[in-house]
Order: sequence, then C-alpha cells, then structure tokens
Amino acid sequence: ADTVNPGDVIFYTLNYVNTGDDPATNAVMNDAIPKGTAYVDGSAFGNGAAITFSIDGGKTFKEPSLLTYEVKLPDGKIEKRVVSPEKYTHIRWTVGVIPAHGSGQAGFQTRVK
Repeated sequence: ADTVNPGDVIFYTLNYVNTGDDPATNAVMNDAIPKGTAYVDGSAFGNGAAITFSIDGGKTFKEPSLLTYEVKLPDGKIEKRVVSPEKYTHIRWTVGVIPAHGSGQAGFQTRVK
C-alpha cells in the first residue's frame, strides 16, 4: 500500500527456507512490530513454531501470559498485571525442525495507530 490510515490492518508474512542438506533444529526468527503500529492480538502464526513476544525492544522474549509489570496500589500493595498486546515490541518464532530443503511461513498483523 502507498498510504495507510489509523485503524488499517497490515499483514506481514515471513518466508523461510532451509537450503541445507540436513534438518535445521530450533531455528529462530525475530521481527519487530513496526513503530506507529500495534500488534493484533492472536494474529501471529507459524506452523510448528513456538511464538513468544518482547516488550523490551527484543532483549527478552516470553509467552504472553508471562509478560507482566507491577503496579503500586493506593493501599501500598504491589499487583502484577499482564501486558496488553499493544505494548509488544517484537515477535520471535522458534521452529523445532525445518527439514532439509524444507520451507515454511510465519506472520502476524498490526493495526496502524
């Protein structure tokens, strides 16, 4: 697209190929959520891939339920809350096995802010 507007959804697809003669194991692909967009919850896909997310610019990756932050409540207690998908900065796919000369796809969607 030449132009996008707030609220538009953008689809990203990553194609990967193992050009080697042996299976590739635990292959890792990282991709940033582009600035000015927010990850669309539940949109990441990748056959056979473990999908994790980062909220710190790609330094660490965790499953969504483990991405938390702490809030101090008025009574002084500390409460952990799960980060909303709009705060994700990166996505990581870890593919267990890519057969020799095998290929696949992974991807996700974002919404323009």
